[in-house]
Amino acid sequence: MWSTTLFKIRGIDIKVHASFAIIVALGATQWGAAHGPRGALFGAASTLAIFACVLLHELGHSLVAQRCGLQVKEVVLLPIGGIASLAGKPKSPKQEMAIAIAGPLVNVVIAAALGVGLWLSGAGAHFSVASVGKLTPSWPTFLLLLAAGNASLALFNLLPFFPLDGGRVLRALLSMKVGEQRATRLAAGLGLVAGAAIAGVALVSGHVVLALIGILVFVAAARERTAATLQPPLLALTAGDVAEIPAVELDATARIGDAVPQLLRTTQDAFPIVADGALMGVVLRSELVLAARQPEIELHSIRTITRQVPQLPSHLNAAEALKLLEEMEAPLGVVITPDYPLGFISQAVVFAKLAQLPSTYWPPRASSRLNLRANGSPELPQNPA
Repeated sequence: MWSTTLFKIRGIDIKVHASFAIIVALGATQWGAAHGPRGALFGAASTLAIFACVLLHELGHSLVAQRCGLQVKEVVLLPIGGIASLAGKPKSPKQEMAIAIAGPLVNVVIAAALGVGLWLSGAGAHFSVASVGKLTPSWPTFLLLLAAGNASLALFNLLPFFPLDGGRVLRALLSMKVGEQRATRLAAGLGLVAGAAIAGVALVSGHVVLALIGILVFVAAARERTAATLQPPLLALTAGDVAEIPAVELDATARIGDAVPQLLRTTQDAFPIVADGALMGVVLRSELVLAARQPEIELHSIRTITRQVPQLPSHLNAAEALKLLEEMEAPLGVVITPDYPLGFISQAVVFAKLAQLPSTYWPPRASSRLNLRANGSPELPQNPA
């Protein structure tokens, strides 16, 4: 959302977020305040150049991930850096380590090349720590900023705080000794502490962008730690164990206006759409609510907002089912057995089940009232109205 695709590299969408303009404007303002229009142009150009290196950093991760057999969906550039979206996880700690280290290694190579260039040209001899505050827009300054930016990117990302690259390397190393789940909890715990510390120090010192980075590190580490904690019960449960049997079904001949009152009968996230006892698709609760706000379409058939969702076998463990839904970018799926569909599964449904049931005991499920037609197509009998 709010991202524009610029181009593709090896099937990877390269996108830039709308908020990216903020960091470019900030760079232009900082240099323009001291050096006028020429400085503003220099500030914008140097900011864009540094983020081109951020893109190369993310492509380093992405290309190695592709070599490891993983799909890379996109790379998005944000004011605080870049994010590469991978489908799935590395198959081994060695693969995770290779993917994690590839990004900082790109920045190390760029920084080293620029540093050697500055040294050979003699331009670097004019710079010192004391002169940093007196830099003026120039080609040597541009190269110096680019070299320093790449060195900073490499050093920061190699900090052993999950989910930074260094934290992922740490998790990979720990995984070889204590297993992935415990390694994730340890690395993510360190990320929680580091994220809170970075955000706290940055807020006190007035560095808003660094504070935002600290908050994001904290949130991402908390998410990973929670996922690692939930992994054992997710592996112990099957999709059939956690499938939610819908309490309300909608007839495919119904109009949208007729279906809206059903929102008050249940809190379920999706409604099966059935025709002659056969499942035709589903309508998401959110889409039915949205349709209810548009009176002009209340007479339209419910089929106009019906969608197809993935069908997942009931024997899959819950972790694998959620992974498949994420890879297919589906909000939910229909859990099926060889004989009949059991119900729906989604991240919200699974987490609700985990909150209700003890992790050491999972009671047997009641028989489903859903059936399959003779030809094997899914079928949902009508509710008695």
